[in-house]
Amino acid sequence: MSTSEASFKPPPVVECVSREVCLGIGKKIYSAEKVCSECLRCHDPEQLRCLADGNDQALAAIAEEVSWKQQIKANLESHDRFLCAFEDPDYELCRWRQKDLNLRGNRTNCSIVKRKGTACSNSSLMNPPGKTCIFGNICVAPNKTGALGPDICFHCRGLDPRILDENATTDEQNQKVEELRGDRHDMLTK
Repeated sequence: MSTSEASFKPPPVVECVSREVCLGIGKKIYSAEKVCSECLRCHDPEQLRCLADGNDQALAAIAEEVSWKQQIKANLESHDRFLCAFEDPDYELCRWRQKDLNLRGNRTNCSIVKRKGTACSNSSLMNPPGKTCIFGNICVAPNKTGALGPDICFHCRGLDPRILDENATTDEQNQKVEELRGDRHDMLTK
């Protein structure tokens, strides 16, 4: 046996519930019970819960990762430092989803910020917010103008549809929220 044959090692096997959106490096194999460490670190917990499809072992791994992130957050906040809004578990219902901003593998090295709810300076990946939003004055954009627009702005698209439902007062707003809900459902079932 030659030296090159002895040193060859096949790529590692990555067992994960994430299927084709798995971020692990190696040969990807679907496993309903496991979530790889890369997916736990990079994917939004809510998306992983959908992919876990009720499997207790996968949900337990996700819950353990979320509790670990909560512990890190508590340690930082006790020293008046805060996680970037993209990484803070408190903003899970307001996090930007893949359709709005593809965060996979890009926001894993966010720095710590001095004010809770702000994003770190790693903002080269962010889309610029729109100047108008169908929600007008109740829009959550930090630099909102209050001007009504024809569609849901980038920042409001990142909110949970249940929050948008509570604020939708017109038929047009309700229709846009339903379209957003359908887009997210399509994204998760692909």
